[in-house]
Amino acid sequence: MSISLRRIAVLAVLGLAGLSVGETYAQTGVRRPLPAAPVLPPLGAMRLRPNMAFAARPTVLPWYAQSFTPQSVATSQYARDLATLGSGLAAIPPYAMGYNPYPSPILSTGPVVQSPLGATLSAGGYNPYATSATLSTASPYGSPYGGYATMSTTPYGSYGAPYSNPYGYDPTGLQGLAAVTAATGQYYKDIQTARITREQSRQMALDTQRKRIELEMWYESVRPTTPKLLRQIQKTNLDVARNFATPTQIWSGDALNELLRSTIKAGKLSRGPNVTLDEDTLKHINLTNKASRGNFGLLKNDGELSWPLVLQEEAFDDLRTKLGLELKNAVAHLKAKQPVQAMTLRNANKLYKDLAAKVDASADELTPSQYIEATRFLGQVRNALRALADPKAVNYFNNTWVARGKNVAELVNHMNKEGLEFAPATTGDEAAYRALYYALRNFENGMQVSKKE
Repeated sequence: MSISLRRIAVLAVLGLAGLSVGETYAQTGVRRPLPAAPVLPPLGAMRLRPNMAFAARPTVLPWYAQSFTPQSVATSQYARDLATLGSGLAAIPPYAMGYNPYPSPILSTGPVVQSPLGATLSAGGYNPYATSATLSTASPYGSPYGGYATMSTTPYGSYGAPYSNPYGYDPTGLQGLAAVTAATGQYYKDIQTARITREQSRQMALDTQRKRIELEMWYESVRPTTPKLLRQIQKTNLDVARNFATPTQIWSGDALNELLRSTIKAGKLSRGPNVTLDEDTLKHINLTNKASRGNFGLLKNDGELSWPLVLQEEAFDDLRTKLGLELKNAVAHLKAKQPVQAMTLRNANKLYKDLAAKVDASADELTPSQYIEATRFLGQVRNALRALADPKAVNYFNNTWVARGKNVAELVNHMNKEGLEFAPATTGDEAAYRALYYALRNFENGMQVSKKE
């Protein structure tokens, strides 16, 4: 309200001055000089009181009204210039009318510079917001705002200056509304952000569970288990049987059994090559039932044993002779399709243990090769006793559990049907085992090639 009063007062003064000058010039044609500008007191004597009354200001024309004189321009031009000046003054903001937005007046004692409006200002830098108190008295026109140096620095009265306290009184109420709007928007934004964060947390929890399951599956895939170890062992043994089988592995029947299992697993035997077998070779091949793990190879000649030289010495004659008789008696019962008597098996097992103990006791008197030969033969005797204890031992003598077939395919088919596998070779069977190994290896290789095709 105080700003509007000030603007109206300034425009009224300008209007009165213009009418007076225009009227005198129109009636007499003589330009009458304007009243002289008042002399301002020194800067040190001027004090700005915050609540000084507006009516206490001097009522003199400002310097910009004094500059438009009839001696310089025509009457019509003077009127137009005065109207233009009034329009410009209407757009002047409050702080340009002498209001200082800062708490205390800013007084400068620097050198004097020329103002854009023609006034001489004391310059420690040009200050467009300074009051007339900062103007130099060297100007002949006095204060550019006509004595506004005496007006209050609080043009809004007791409500306080909004420019000096932006968080104080707000007559429009827009600041409070803006604050409420911003807080409301931030509230809903925070809610949505919290929902998004919660959903992301749930998704991350599900992702963690999925990764945990994947970790357990990976661990199970690489964890060594008994089936995995067995498959690895079988794979290694088969690879050895195919490429690196030693004579010991062939004579023990291990390499032959690996090739046999691989051939059966391959599927149809008709897809393999035709690898023929010699009948005399098959007579020296020993088979065994998978359940008994016995070996009748030592008893193929009606129980007549071919004792090694080391066991034919006089020290072993008694035990050797008695054990031989018991074995012949057991084979005779089987060939007659009668089960082996329990007394016969008991006596045979006792004689075997006594003979093995006597060989161990004579180890110092035997050479290493003699001792190895004796223990190897006694191991074959042990396997023969196991075969005799099998309730189905009669099948070894009725042409059921013997190797037969014109080719490898027929031999494999017969062994698969009867549930048989290769038993270790006995003395004199080594050559037959080697020949059968090469025949079986060629057949198994042909089966794998046809399977891939």
